[in-house]
Amino acid sequence: MQHFVARGPLYSGSVQDSGSRTMLRNAAKTGPRKPTKKEVIDEGNAGGYTPGRQVYRGLRQDELEAHFEELQNEGICFRRCMFFVIVATVFFLLWLKWDKESMVAEPMQAKIQGSNEEGGEDLTDKYYDMLNVKKEDRARREKVEEAYKQKLEEVQGKDAKDCPECNNQLVQLQDAYNALSTHVVNDYHKVLNVNKRAGYHDIKKAYQKAKQEAEEGKSSYELAEIKEAFDIMSHPEARIYYNLYAAKPPAMMKHQQKVTHGGWGVEIGMGTFKYAILKAWLDYFDNGWVDIGFFMCIFLVLGIKVWNNRHEFMEKIEQLEAMERMAMEGR
Repeated sequence: MQHFVARGPLYSGSVQDSGSRTMLRNAAKTGPRKPTKKEVIDEGNAGGYTPGRQVYRGLRQDELEAHFEELQNEGICFRRCMFFVIVATVFFLLWLKWDKESMVAEPMQAKIQGSNEEGGEDLTDKYYDMLNVKKEDRARREKVEEAYKQKLEEVQGKDAKDCPECNNQLVQLQDAYNALSTHVVNDYHKVLNVNKRAGYHDIKKAYQKAKQEAEEGKSSYELAEIKEAFDIMSHPEARIYYNLYAAKPPAMMKHQQKVTHGGWGVEIGMGTFKYAILKAWLDYFDNGWVDIGFFMCIFLVLGIKVWNNRHEFMEKIEQLEAMERMAMEGR
């Protein structure tokens, strides 16, 4: 019987048994055996590592990279959903605003703001000369209306055969009257001494104060102008028109009576739900506390998320510190 000399820990005595030969053949075929989780933990405890740092003991470089790549991809679905919601909301608001502004008539303010650049004629002078009204009377609508009626009677009294240009003159007179009647001499915000974000109660208080000063002769504005400023600023639709175009809104918009809302079914049936949604957004955001509340909600959600995941964050920090220590030790 042939004897073998023991040369390693796998030999028992002086003779190699069949179990040892099987282990050698398997090791030669499969290569080094991957340590189990228990062996990794035992090795980490023996080396003095804390439980939070034992996970990466005995792992290969590709396994570490795969693990950290998986950690970095956490929450990517949530970020994509939030990005889609934000983009959709922005496009929806732009669509509503574009449609709202396209339904408003072209402002006359641009027509009366004539320019003398490049030798052009001032449209304001042209319109006042057409109606034979002095510029000093531009703030008085009564004289503009009176001059418009007189000119209109003169043109309409002529025979169409004797005056082939009467129709063109009627159109020009109408444009001149509309331009001058919607022209704003003084800013209504300055007349009432309110800002653009003021509410109805603030506007009413400012109107009463300005009215009292005008009656006492302490104000540089006329009482009729103060009353007109209050009529425009106190109605939401007229106020939106004035803020957009810096011109007086139509009379029917200023004196529109408040009616009961017929419900969203009526809005959808008439196809006006877009304007109702836009008006609701404008009314909701016409307050300074809305911006503060919005950012406070964002900080609150982020704070709650960080607080709930604080243990996971600490474990990841400890794992990174363990990896840095292992790299410095050359392991």
